[in-house]
Parts: sequence; C-alpha cells; structure tokens
Amino acid sequence: MKEARDDSPEWDIIIVGAGPAGTAAALETLNKKYKVALMDKATFPRDKICGDALSPDVIQQFARILPSLAERFAALEAKQEIDGLRTIAPNKKQLDIKLNGRQMEKGYVVSRLDLDALMMDEVKSHPEIQVFEDTEILAIRHVGQFLRIETSKGFFSTRILIGADGNHSIVAKLLGGRQSIDRKHHCAAMRQYFENVDWPEGRSLIELHFMNEILPGYLWVFPMANNRANVGIGMLSSDVSKRKVNLKKVLEHQLATHPELAPRFANARPLETAKGFGIPIGSRRYALSGKNYLLAGDAARIVDPLSGEGIGNALRSGRFAGKHALLALEANRFDAGFLKAYDEKLYSMIGDELRISRFLQKSFRYRGTLNFLINLTTGSKKFRSLIHLLLEETNFFTEWARLSYYKRLITKKRKL
Repeated sequence: MKEARDDSPEWDIIIVGAGPAGTAAALETLNKKYKVALMDKATFPRDKICGDALSPDVIQQFARILPSLAERFAALEAKQEIDGLRTIAPNKKQLDIKLNGRQMEKGYVVSRLDLDALMMDEVKSHPEIQVFEDTEILAIRHVGQFLRIETSKGFFSTRILIGADGNHSIVAKLLGGRQSIDRKHHCAAMRQYFENVDWPEGRSLIELHFMNEILPGYLWVFPMANNRANVGIGMLSSDVSKRKVNLKKVLEHQLATHPELAPRFANARPLETAKGFGIPIGSRRYALSGKNYLLAGDAARIVDPLSGEGIGNALRSGRFAGKHALLALEANRFDAGFLKAYDEKLYSMIGDELRISRFLQKSFRYRGTLNFLINLTTGSKKFRSLIHLLLEETNFFTEWARLSYYKRLITKKRKL
C-alpha cells in the first residue's frame, strides 16, 4: 500500500479494535456517505478472554444499533439463556434473583469468540465499511488537521480516530499519553473453560461466589451452551499485589475443596489452562478524547467496578463514539474542545452507576458487609420483593444508580 499523502486523508473515520465497542462504532456510521475503516491486529474469529456474560442491557442495545444485528444474535445457536443470578456470601448463604422473562430482558452467556465474530460478520455485510484484519498500529502522529497512522499494512490518514483497542490501547498510549496501569483501578482475573460441570438445579443461573480469600472480588461459574462452563476469578489488582494472591492457585483450590463446588467439578474436564487477563474498571474518570480521537470500550476504562461487566458499556461507548465522530465531520471540528462533549455525554449516562459500583466494591471487601446484606435480603420478604421488582424494570440496568429512577419507581408502584 502506498503511503497516504499528508495533505489528503484517505479516510474520514478510522476505528482501531473490532470488539463490541469498535464494531458498534462502525455500525453507527452507516449510510452517512463517509469513508470508514475498521482495523484489528487479529484475524477473526479469535478468542477474547472474558466472563462472557451478557446482561439484558446488551441485548437491548443490539436492537438500538441495527435490527439486523438483533436478528443475527437471536439466530445464534451457541448461546445459553440465563434466568437470573445466584450470589453466595462468605458465610455460604445464597440469594437467587430472577430476571423478567420478557424477550428483551433476558440474559445470556456467549463466548467472545462467537459474539465478536457475529458482530464482525454484521460489519462485513455492509461494504461501505472497509475492514482491515491482521493490521497492527505501529505509530500515530498529527499532520496538520489529520492523523497519520503507520500500520503493519502501510500508512493511513484520517480526520478522526476511534480507539476501541482494549485495555492496553495503543491509541490511548500514543495520543492520550497513557502510562502504566493504575492497580487501584484495575482488576486481575483468570478464566478457564470446562465441560461436564454438574448443575443439580439446572443451567439457568449465573453464579457469583464471594470468598474471604479474594474479597472484594469473586469466583464465577457461568453455564454455557454445549455442556460447557465459563469459570473464573477476579480481584482488585492492588489487593492481588499487596496480599501476594496467586489467583490460579486459589481457583484450583476452591474448585477442588469448596463444599458446594467440589462435587460439581468432580467429573468436569478443563478445556484449556487458566488464562489471565486484566479488567480496566471505571472507578475513576479518565479523559476519553483529545484532538482528532475518541476512546471507547476497555480503552476508555469504563467496566463496572462491582460486577466486572464491560460489554454493555463497550457497546454504549461505541455507539456514542460513532455518533460523535459523525457530528465532528458535519461540523468540521476535530479539536479537543469540541470532542470533549463525547466525554460529557458518556459520563452523564454511566457516571452515577460507576460511582455507586465503586462504593459498593469498596464496601464488599469486608465479609461482614456481604454476609449482612445477603442475610437481610434472604430473611426479608419485603426487601427481596424490592430486589425482584427492580430487576423486572426495563430500565434498571441503565438507570439503577440514579435517584430519579427510584422516585419514579416508588410513584409507579407503592405496594410491593
């Protein structure tokens, strides 16, 4: 490929990273008559280490992005429907919370291998978006009003760049000056796939096991299609370092000795060795934009601090980044001041939720707090009814941290 001339950009928008955030951003640009490129250093399909759980919020966003994407997901066979959540406190008390049974309010477990391939296939079905796989970013620099990007496939120029390239974002590093990971706002995790796990009560619940050794983190067991399970463990990186926790050994020990888990894994077969990954949680605010660029998904560090769920916010940030890139093109404004409106928009939607999740995460490092809350919920019919009522509301997964949401809820339903 010939080097692009510095005074003539080849692309209006370039998106780096083809996970949920990057593909969502690309799909937001359709039918706008702009030249859009989506790049990724991998070739799809490819595995992505993750918990693989999709909340109802994720399913609802598929429909908002494109009806064809929602239809593609509905037809996907390799997905496990989830009816609710089981939380097990350190004192072994458990709380089951069921989701509403309506179609758009169901949860699923889908491997990122399948999910990301599905979204990439949707992008590839639209020829106006050009996809560059196996393309690694090597350098980025400003040239006048444009960005000049050196890649393993040659040189590109663009007026606006969306960095959706994950936890170790090269876009954030080269354009945003991001340095090393802040362990106080980052989680370390391990994931391992198994088959033939025993599910004595069925495969409809995802499980979070809070254990003394890893508070404020947890061990998860998620059922998957085809008799598989996603099993993992996550903990705040600063605590892992301070307490010298070997997450792999803790995971192995718990699966072998935990009174509830050990019998269920007695005949299970691991499908891989445990694989480590990092989770950039949104427990502090970061700059999400600058001259000629926006950050989305894990590159924006907006994973929920309590649950570790990041796909919902990845899709949301990708959608907003795509829309704001179009606004910048229409206004012919690519300066940091104009693009900062993206930061403000995204944090106005998710900032309260991230703050409250951070508060709960810090509270949950104490086993007494968790034991108390689980005891309260399981022992109080009224409190348990409130939890179920909240989870039945369509907007709960996007508005649960807003005070106005509860005011409306109380006004709407005064009796539990």
